Amino acid sequence: MSYLKGIDISKWQGNIDFAKVKEATGFTIMKATEGYGYIDPKFKSNQAGFRNAKMPLGYYHFARPDLGNTATKEADWFVKTVGTLEVGEVLALDYEVNYGNCVNWCKAFLDRVQAKTGVKPLLYINLATNNKYNWSNVVKGNYGLWLAIWDGSLSKKPATDWPFIAIKQYGASTKINGISGNVDGDVFFGGIKTFKKYGYQAPAAPVTPPEAPEVTKLKKDIVSLKKEIGTLKEALDEANVKAMSDEITISELKTDLAKANEYKKYQSLYQQAVTALNAYKKGRFMWIVEFLEKTFPVKKG
Repeated sequence: MSYLKGIDISKWQGNIDFAKVKEATGFTIMKATEGYGYIDPKFKSNQAGFRNAKMPLGYYHFARPDLGNTATKEADWFVKTVGTLEVGEVLALDYEVNYGNCVNWCKAFLDRVQAKTGVKPLLYINLATNNKYNWSNVVKGNYGLWLAIWDGSLSKKPATDWPFIAIKQYGASTKINGISGNVDGDVFFGGIKTFKKYGYQAPAAPVTPPEAPEVTKLKKDIVSLKKEIGTLKEALDEANVKAMSDEITISELKTDLAKANEYKKYQSLYQQAVTALNAYKKGRFMWIVEFLEKTFPVKKG
């Protein structure tokens, strides 16, 4: 089985030559936080330096339930401090203190981090802690084991509550180029690709299923109907315009008819007046004739 050697670090390793460490080992897991409110003084510079060096990375939180902190509070602090994860970056909970209900506390922490990041963190414990408690709930949650047993062996795997060990911390006196002094040595039982699968994965792009023939036909029918509706709307608009024009014409005809009727009425009155005038004139003329005849009688014969 393949394996990948690595290290875990904190402020105690001081200033690091990141490029040299990248060449000397396979991965680095660094301390980010402890309890609530504490950030490792070297975390930000270590994170930036190793990211620039393209080193496979991980971050761990040192648990302090013994201080009365809730798992949720510490998990949120850890996630906030680590910030936006890059693809393949691993997360871990380091449990080393004495606390009576440690299994439930650790499970709650792991669940919270997984819910907020999508990453299932590893749990770091030593063999004695594994043997002292029943970790079946954590195992059922599919959280991997990072086991501390300083036997110096890269291959020995003691029995634990887990079906297999993901990472083994085999010693604390490893020497590595790029770091002054000793550093914790680790071995991951797998290759780089597998190591990164324990870490953050970018959300998969949504896959659009092929369109059913019925849906395609329905879309075409809808397009055709829209065209027909558009044609009908145009015809309706033309009809409305014509109707408005016809209404105007009818209105004008009504006005003209009213004027004609009025004209006929006045024409009739005019005719009556002319007739009366003529009658008046005729009657007056006959009166004059009669007056003359009486006044100046004409001799007959």
